[in-house]
Amino acid sequence: TLFHRCSELAYQLLTKDGPVVRRHELEQLARNETAIHRIVDQAFRDEYWKVGPDEEIVYNGIHLINFKSISIYLKQLLLVDALHAPFSYEAGEKCIDERIALYGWGGEEITIRLGGTLDRLDTKGGVTRIIDYKTGSAKDKVAQVEALFNRESGKRNEHVFQAFYYVWLLCQRDRRGRYSPALFYTRLSDKADYDPTIQ
Repeated sequence: TLFHRCSELAYQLLTKDGPVVRRHELEQLARNETAIHRIVDQAFRDEYWKVGPDEEIVYNGIHLINFKSISIYLKQLLLVDALHAPFSYEAGEKCIDERIALYGWGGEEITIRLGGTLDRLDTKGGVTRIIDYKTGSAKDKVAQVEALFNRESGKRNEHVFQAFYYVWLLCQRDRRGRYSPALFYTRLSDKADYDPTIQ
């Protein structure tokens, strides 16, 4: 939650003059220790302590370790994104839902609502990336598409399923849209050739 809020705050800063984000802006923010510190501090205030900007807080040892880790992950996110720039930042932490008609055994129509929160949307070259942030262990491999729907196998990849589910939800609104699902794993993001796009 803290990392998600940091990303949202960083992109609010980067897009204050417009949605297009450029490589040099991302690299500049990643090198700006003061700005990174402010962003992470604001995320702690918003999500952890739920206090305003003027209220005094005291970071203990575990807070400081988490603060440092999140700062490193945020810098890595910005540097990985710089390799993809320029792109247009569309939204962060965007709630979407769609009503879907199903038919019951007797042929009666049932309407259900499906939704979720998209961590981030950005667009480049007419393709919209749906990026889901993951701070745990990496699970970005799938042997075959059918495995995403087999709960009993023990090999179902929930992360990839979630990413494709979000693409499917967006396709319900715009079937002609071009979408690219991505899973950004903070633990892998320090690799030189890291690409969060699901292959």
